[in-house]
Amino acid sequence: MIIESWHYVYPIWKNVSFRIIAENHIKHLPKECKIVKVDEYAFPFFFPPPGYRLILHPFFFLYEKYREKYRAKLEKAGSILSIDVADSNRLTTYAVEMANSVDALVVPSHFARKAYIDSGVRVPVHVVPHGVSQEYLELPRVIPSTFKALAEKKDREGCKVLLVYIPHSGYRKGQDLAVEIFHRLRRERKDVLLAVRTCYGVGWLPDNLVWDGSSLHHVGSKGVIKNWFSEMEQMELFDLADIYLHTSRGGGFELPPLLALARGVPAVGARGGAWEDYFPDWGLVDSVESRPVLEGNPIHCGTGVEMVVEKAVDRVCEILDNLEEYRQRVKEHVLQVISKNFTWSEIGRKLYQVLQTLASMS
Repeated sequence: MIIESWHYVYPIWKNVSFRIIAENHIKHLPKECKIVKVDEYAFPFFFPPPGYRLILHPFFFLYEKYREKYRAKLEKAGSILSIDVADSNRLTTYAVEMANSVDALVVPSHFARKAYIDSGVRVPVHVVPHGVSQEYLELPRVIPSTFKALAEKKDREGCKVLLVYIPHSGYRKGQDLAVEIFHRLRRERKDVLLAVRTCYGVGWLPDNLVWDGSSLHHVGSKGVIKNWFSEMEQMELFDLADIYLHTSRGGGFELPPLLALARGVPAVGARGGAWEDYFPDWGLVDSVESRPVLEGNPIHCGTGVEMVVEKAVDRVCEILDNLEEYRQRVKEHVLQVISKNFTWSEIGRKLYQVLQTLASMS
């Protein structure tokens, strides 16, 4: 079935994760699906035909920030599909009202879908996860270049690299948990090095994280633009890691652990989060409910899951002591789960099915 074209509004000129996801959606949709790309800033000055079909991504940010400028365009739309996440297990009443004003929503996980429905969203909510490129699954290990200093430190000291991503939202991303887990590990063993991926300078990190410069390697930079790594650079970083520590309390999907697993890196995270859709069961540790993950946020007002630190430390030690066994387990998980369900080509197929369903109803 050939469907009419869709106007896909997203931040074309910003280095943000939403842009990466949107461009992969567009790239991997079947050729029968015609997409007109529209930047978020240009949309108010764009004049589509009446009854056109519209995709807004990320929905809440665009709808809240530009609602007045977008109003006339939204009223002309025949179908509106919104794409967004659920950073916690609950949406505000304000967010639910916005969500119920469109025809359907796409979220990246079953955790997010449950959060929307439990909060009172009545329109259809479809799950279309994020994905990995074939390069992540197929390319051999990347020779260190951007992170050559980290590779040399690892070889020189014979240490294992524990990688954590804390790009923003320190509490939601579990910055404090990363600090505590690392400190406990260092008391038990001296063969671990923490590599922190962040969008800020090292001064943004808490003092107690940089207490021992010999055991921490900060791979971010002071400039956000310089810190936007290419896919090859990210693969290089994952290839240097021995364990990916996913300390997030909330998030609608959380892509970095999926990328780590795709590169063969064992990952450890809290049981109960959105990442359960793609995590191996052996990588999940017991968790407790956290406090609200984004205090005062107008959209996401719920709680998340917080890994039990002792359980996380035990699991990390278990993996480090049996690294080859767990690397083999990761390979099996990638073959059985990730390569079948979480490639961008598969995600494009799932999104196309949602668009077809909406087109047939309008």
